[in-house]
Amino acid sequence: MSKNKKVDAIDRKILKLLMEDARMSYAEIGRKVHMSRVAVRDRIKQMEDNGIIHQYCAVVDRAALGFKLAVFLEIEVLPSEIDKVALEISKMDEVFIVYQMTGPTVLHVHIFIDSNDKLSEFLNKKIYPLKGITRTSVYMLLRDYKTNLSIK
Repeated sequence: MSKNKKVDAIDRKILKLLMEDARMSYAEIGRKVHMSRVAVRDRIKQMEDNGIIHQYCAVVDRAALGFKLAVFLEIEVLPSEIDKVALEISKMDEVFIVYQMTGPTVLHVHIFIDSNDKLSEFLNKKIYPLKGITRTSVYMLLRDYKTNLSIK
């Protein structure tokens, strides 16, 4: 069966509310979009089933978990190795985001780690030994002006 991924104006309002507070009850959402709790539940279930809503998550302060450093890697990879390298990097606990970028065959990787020493160890033991990598650039976050993990 083909999944219908169309989103109407009411779905968009529901999604906006969930992105602001994923713990909001069906009843509260219903009050805000002028629908019954059951109708809201059905719409959310349909969006989950259709792959529009992938997951719910808590956004946590990385420093509270001991991750003092936010690091971004730009990793150039041989085209024939891009999927293999991306999948290997995706398995690493320190890695939170892996994107393939346009332009040269580049992976954009976000890691959170607790110190410069751990970063050096991570790069030397986990990233640099991977076959197919031609260049790695490392950028450390200095200041976070805006982080918004939801689409509005």
